[in-house]
Amino acid sequence: MIKTWSDKRFLSLLILLLCIGFVNTSCRDENKPPFDTVAIKSVLTCVADWQIENFTYLEEGNLHDYGIDAWTNGVLFLGMTDWAAIAPDSARYYNWLLDIGRKNDWKAPANFLHHPKYSIYHSDELTVCQYYLRMYELFQQPEMMLATKQRIDTILANPPDPSMNYRSKQSWTWCDALFMAPPVYVQLYRITGETKYLEYMDHHFKKTWEHLYDKEQKLFSGMTATWIRGSITGNLFSGAVGTVG
Repeated sequence: MIKTWSDKRFLSLLILLLCIGFVNTSCRDENKPPFDTVAIKSVLTCVADWQIENFTYLEEGNLHDYGIDAWTNGVLFLGMTDWAAIAPDSARYYNWLLDIGRKNDWKAPANFLHHPKYSIYHSDELTVCQYYLRMYELFQQPEMMLATKQRIDTILANPPDPSMNYRSKQSWTWCDALFMAPPVYVQLYRITGETKYLEYMDHHFKKTWEHLYDKEQKLFSGMTATWIRGSITGNLFSGAVGTVG
Protein backbone atom coordinates (compact mmCIF):
# COMPACT_ATOMS: atom_id res chain seq x y z
CA MET A 1 0.00 0.00 0.00
CA ILE A 2 1.27 3.49 -0.91
CA LYS A 3 1.20 5.50 2.29
CA THR A 4 3.58 8.43 1.88
CA TRP A 5 4.61 10.98 -0.76
CA SER A 6 8.07 9.38 -0.82
CA ASP A 7 6.42 6.07 -1.66
CA LYS A 8 4.58 7.75 -4.53
CA ARG A 9 7.79 9.29 -5.82
CA PHE A 10 9.55 5.95 -5.70
CA LEU A 11 6.62 4.27 -7.47
CA SER A 12 6.69 6.94 -10.18
CA LEU A 13 10.39 6.36 -10.75
CA LEU A 14 9.84 2.60 -10.84
CA ILE A 15 7.00 2.89 -13.37
CA LEU A 16 9.12 5.14 -15.56
CA LEU A 17 12.00 2.69 -15.42
CA LEU A 18 9.77 -0.22 -16.38
CA CYS A 19 7.93 1.67 -19.12
CA ILE A 20 11.03 2.73 -21.02
CA GLY A 21 12.48 -0.75 -20.69
CA PHE A 22 15.81 0.50 -19.46
CA VAL A 23 18.29 -2.24 -18.70
CA ASN A 24 21.83 -1.43 -17.65
CA THR A 25 23.66 -4.72 -17.33
CA SER A 26 26.73 -3.06 -15.84
CA CYS A 27 24.63 -1.94 -12.87
CA ARG A 28 22.45 -5.01 -12.42
CA ASP A 29 23.20 -7.84 -10.07
CA GLU A 30 22.01 -10.91 -11.95
CA ASN A 31 21.61 -12.85 -8.72
CA LYS A 32 18.90 -10.55 -7.39
CA PRO A 33 15.19 -10.59 -8.33
CA PRO A 34 14.30 -7.99 -11.02
CA PHE A 35 11.88 -6.20 -8.68
CA ASP A 36 14.04 -6.21 -5.61
CA THR A 37 14.01 -2.71 -4.09
CA VAL A 38 17.72 -2.71 -3.38
CA ALA A 39 18.52 -3.84 -6.93
CA ILE A 40 16.25 -1.18 -8.44
CA LYS A 41 17.80 1.56 -6.33
CA SER A 42 21.22 0.33 -7.37
CA VAL A 43 20.31 0.76 -11.04
CA LEU A 44 18.78 4.16 -10.38
CA THR A 45 21.94 5.21 -8.57
CA CYS A 46 24.03 4.22 -11.59
CA VAL A 47 21.74 6.16 -13.92
CA ALA A 48 21.72 9.28 -11.71
CA ASP A 49 25.49 9.17 -11.22
CA TRP A 50 26.07 8.79 -14.96
CA GLN A 51 23.86 11.81 -15.62
CA ILE A 52 25.81 13.93 -13.14
CA GLU A 53 29.20 12.84 -14.43
CA ASN A 54 28.24 13.40 -18.08
CA PHE A 55 26.06 16.49 -17.75
CA THR A 56 26.80 19.12 -20.41
CA TYR A 57 24.98 22.11 -21.84
CA LEU A 58 25.45 24.89 -24.36
CA GLU A 59 26.19 28.48 -23.37
CA GLU A 60 25.34 29.88 -26.78
CA GLY A 61 23.32 28.83 -29.80
CA ASN A 62 20.13 26.83 -29.31
CA LEU A 63 19.67 27.44 -25.59
CA HIS A 64 15.99 26.54 -25.77
CA ASP A 65 16.83 22.89 -26.33
CA TYR A 66 20.40 22.64 -25.05
CA GLY A 67 21.03 25.42 -22.52
CA ILE A 68 21.47 24.78 -18.81
CA ASP A 69 17.80 25.64 -18.20
CA ALA A 70 16.46 24.04 -21.40
CA TRP A 71 13.19 22.12 -21.16
CA THR A 72 15.15 18.92 -21.76
CA ASN A 73 17.34 19.55 -18.74
CA GLY A 74 14.34 20.67 -16.70
CA VAL A 75 12.93 17.16 -17.00
CA LEU A 76 16.25 15.75 -15.78
CA PHE A 77 16.30 18.11 -12.79
CA LEU A 78 12.75 17.12 -11.84
CA GLY A 79 13.62 13.44 -11.96
CA MET A 80 16.79 14.06 -9.98
CA THR A 81 14.81 15.96 -7.35
CA ASP A 82 12.49 12.99 -6.93
CA TRP A 83 15.43 10.62 -6.82
CA ALA A 84 17.27 12.71 -4.21
CA ALA A 85 14.31 12.34 -1.87
CA ILE A 86 14.72 8.56 -1.69
CA ALA A 87 18.36 7.99 -2.69
CA PRO A 88 20.74 6.34 -0.23
CA ASP A 89 23.06 9.35 -0.59
CA SER A 90 20.55 12.20 -0.87
CA ALA A 91 23.12 14.91 -0.11
CA ARG A 92 25.10 14.11 -3.28
CA TYR A 93 22.11 14.77 -5.52
CA TYR A 94 20.73 17.75 -3.62
CA ASN A 95 24.17 19.37 -3.70
CA TRP A 96 24.33 18.87 -7.46
CA LEU A 97 20.85 20.35 -7.90
CA LEU A 98 21.72 23.33 -5.70
CA ASP A 99 24.87 23.90 -7.73
CA ILE A 100 22.88 23.89 -10.99
CA GLY A 101 20.40 26.42 -9.63
CA ARG A 102 23.14 28.72 -8.38
CA LYS A 103 25.00 28.55 -11.70
CA ASN A 104 21.85 29.76 -13.40
CA ASP A 105 20.91 32.25 -10.64
CA TRP A 106 17.55 30.44 -10.44
CA LYS A 107 16.45 32.41 -13.52
CA ALA A 108 13.50 31.53 -15.71
CA PRO A 109 14.55 31.06 -19.36
CA ALA A 110 13.91 34.01 -21.65
CA ASN A 111 14.83 32.73 -25.08
CA PHE A 112 11.81 34.14 -26.91
CA LEU A 113 11.52 37.69 -25.65
CA HIS A 114 12.03 38.99 -29.19
CA HIS A 115 9.68 36.47 -30.78
CA PRO A 116 6.11 37.85 -30.38
CA LYS A 117 4.46 34.52 -31.22
CA TYR A 118 6.10 32.97 -28.14
CA SER A 119 7.34 35.85 -25.95
CA ILE A 120 7.29 34.92 -22.23
CA TYR A 121 4.49 32.40 -22.65
CA HIS A 122 6.19 29.30 -24.08
CA SER A 123 5.44 26.47 -21.67
CA ASP A 124 8.75 24.77 -22.36
CA GLU A 125 10.43 27.51 -20.33
CA LEU A 126 8.40 26.62 -17.24
CA THR A 127 9.77 23.09 -16.97
CA VAL A 128 12.88 24.20 -15.11
CA CYS A 129 10.68 26.38 -12.90
CA GLN A 130 9.05 23.27 -11.47
CA TYR A 131 12.45 22.19 -10.22
CA TYR A 132 13.14 25.66 -8.78
CA LEU A 133 9.91 25.59 -6.81
CA ARG A 134 10.58 22.05 -5.57
CA MET A 135 13.94 23.25 -4.28
CA TYR A 136 12.32 26.27 -2.65
CA GLU A 137 9.86 24.05 -0.82
CA LEU A 138 12.77 22.01 0.48
CA PHE A 139 15.27 24.75 1.34
CA GLN A 140 13.10 27.87 1.76
CA GLN A 141 15.56 30.23 0.06
CA PRO A 142 13.58 33.12 -1.53
CA GLU A 143 15.88 33.47 -4.53
CA MET A 144 14.88 29.98 -5.64
CA MET A 145 11.33 31.06 -6.45
CA LEU A 146 11.65 34.80 -7.15
CA ALA A 147 12.16 34.68 -10.94
CA THR A 148 9.53 32.00 -11.40
CA LYS A 149 6.93 33.94 -9.45
CA GLN A 150 7.76 37.09 -11.39
CA ARG A 151 7.32 35.26 -14.70
CA ILE A 152 3.96 33.79 -13.72
CA ASP A 153 2.70 37.05 -12.23
CA THR A 154 3.62 38.79 -15.49
CA ILE A 155 1.69 36.19 -17.47
CA LEU A 156 -1.36 36.62 -15.25
CA ALA A 157 -1.18 40.42 -15.59
CA ASN A 158 -0.74 40.17 -19.37
CA PRO A 159 -2.88 37.25 -20.57
CA PRO A 160 -1.61 35.33 -23.58
CA ASP A 161 -3.20 35.10 -27.00
CA PRO A 162 -6.24 32.85 -26.34
CA SER A 163 -6.08 31.33 -29.81
CA MET A 164 -5.50 27.60 -29.83
CA ASN A 165 -3.36 27.87 -32.96
CA TYR A 166 -0.62 25.30 -32.43
CA ARG A 167 2.10 27.56 -33.80
CA SER A 168 1.47 30.47 -31.44
CA LYS A 169 2.73 28.63 -28.34
CA GLN A 170 1.18 31.31 -26.11
CA SER A 171 -1.68 29.07 -25.04
CA TRP A 172 -1.23 25.45 -24.01
CA THR A 173 -1.98 24.08 -27.45
CA TRP A 174 0.06 20.86 -27.40
CA CYS A 175 0.18 17.89 -25.06
CA ASP A 176 3.66 18.60 -23.70
CA ALA A 177 2.43 21.89 -22.28
CA LEU A 178 0.25 20.02 -19.78
CA PHE A 179 3.38 18.48 -18.32
CA MET A 180 5.45 21.67 -18.36
CA ALA A 181 3.18 24.48 -17.18
CA PRO A 182 0.25 23.49 -14.90
CA PRO A 183 2.36 22.10 -12.02
CA VAL A 184 4.11 25.49 -11.69
CA TYR A 185 0.81 27.22 -11.04
CA VAL A 186 -0.22 24.57 -8.52
CA GLN A 187 3.13 24.85 -6.75
CA LEU A 188 2.80 28.64 -6.50
CA TYR A 189 -0.70 28.23 -5.08
CA ARG A 190 0.63 25.74 -2.54
CA ILE A 191 3.48 28.09 -1.57
CA THR A 192 1.57 31.38 -1.48
CA GLY A 193 -2.02 30.33 -0.85
CA GLU A 194 -3.14 32.69 -3.64
CA THR A 195 -6.01 31.13 -5.59
CA LYS A 196 -5.30 33.17 -8.74
CA TYR A 197 -2.67 30.62 -9.73
CA LEU A 198 -5.03 27.70 -9.30
CA GLU A 199 -7.85 29.46 -11.16
CA TYR A 200 -5.61 30.25 -14.15
CA MET A 201 -4.28 26.72 -14.27
CA ASP A 202 -7.74 25.16 -14.03
CA HIS A 203 -9.14 27.31 -16.85
CA HIS A 204 -6.26 26.68 -19.25
CA PHE A 205 -5.85 22.98 -18.40
CA LYS A 206 -9.52 22.35 -19.25
CA LYS A 207 -9.22 24.45 -22.41
CA THR A 208 -6.27 22.38 -23.62
CA TRP A 209 -7.89 19.09 -22.63
CA GLU A 210 -11.00 19.94 -24.64
CA HIS A 211 -8.91 21.15 -27.57
CA LEU A 212 -6.85 17.97 -27.84
CA TYR A 213 -9.43 15.32 -26.99
CA ASP A 214 -11.17 13.69 -29.93
CA LYS A 215 -14.54 12.54 -28.57
CA GLU A 216 -15.23 10.37 -31.61
CA GLN A 217 -11.90 8.56 -31.53
CA LYS A 218 -11.66 8.78 -27.75
CA LEU A 219 -8.02 9.71 -28.11
CA PHE A 220 -5.97 12.84 -27.70
CA SER A 221 -4.89 14.31 -31.01
CA GLY A 222 -2.29 16.76 -32.25
CA MET A 223 -2.93 18.98 -35.24
CA THR A 224 -4.30 16.72 -37.99
CA ALA A 225 -2.99 13.35 -36.85
CA THR A 226 -3.77 11.36 -33.75
CA TRP A 227 -0.70 10.93 -31.60
CA ILE A 228 -0.48 7.46 -30.16
CA ARG A 229 3.25 7.61 -29.54
CA GLY A 230 4.73 7.70 -26.06
CA SER A 231 5.07 11.48 -25.99
CA ILE A 232 1.39 12.32 -25.74
CA THR A 233 0.62 9.49 -23.31
CA GLY A 234 3.62 10.26 -21.12
CA ASN A 235 3.11 14.01 -21.09
CA LEU A 236 -0.62 13.82 -20.37
CA PHE A 237 -0.28 11.33 -17.55
CA SER A 238 2.83 12.89 -16.02
CA GLY A 239 1.25 16.33 -16.36
CA ALA A 240 -1.83 15.15 -14.51
CA VAL A 241 0.29 13.56 -11.77
CA GLY A 242 2.42 16.69 -11.41
CA THR A 243 -0.67 18.86 -11.21
CA VAL A 244 -2.72 16.89 -8.69
CA GLY A 245 0.35 15.70 -6.76
